[in-house]
Amino acid sequence: MPVRRLILMRHGEAAPPQDSSDHDRPLTPVGQGEAARVGDALVACGWLPDLVRASDSLRTRQTWESLAPKLSAPAGVSFTRDLYLPTLERLVADAAGWAEDAETVLCLGHNPGWSDSTTRLSGVRVGLVTAEAALLEVEGADWSDAFTRRWTLVDLIRP
Repeated sequence: MPVRRLILMRHGEAAPPQDSSDHDRPLTPVGQGEAARVGDALVACGWLPDLVRASDSLRTRQTWESLAPKLSAPAGVSFTRDLYLPTLERLVADAAGWAEDAETVLCLGHNPGWSDSTTRLSGVRVGLVTAEAALLEVEGADWSDAFTRRWTLVDLIRP
């Protein structure tokens, strides 16, 4: 059975709320730099995603745009409203559609969903700051049963 790797990453620093919707808030220049540094760190530790699933908000799209040049862009990159207000249950539902040959999956989204999901999967209390990525893995599982197991929190990458 393969080792599954999951990267739960919070978007980079976003502009304060204005008249537009929360969904349309852009990254700040600081947020763009944060995301690029996390991309460098993912490359350095060898955690390259085979699949990317992300919230469809503007700030997560822009986070991906800052990450993508650093990573070997995977074939499967998709944005979904289902991960805009993520919960572990939404993540599990999304994972039902992941290809079994994808060993490492990067999920870009928001808090408190990703902090809560990391904590629930690993049993380690985590509070992700902007652009922080939790690196999780589980051994001997297919995606279909990976979320029924306890994950190991391997590392936290801070920008």
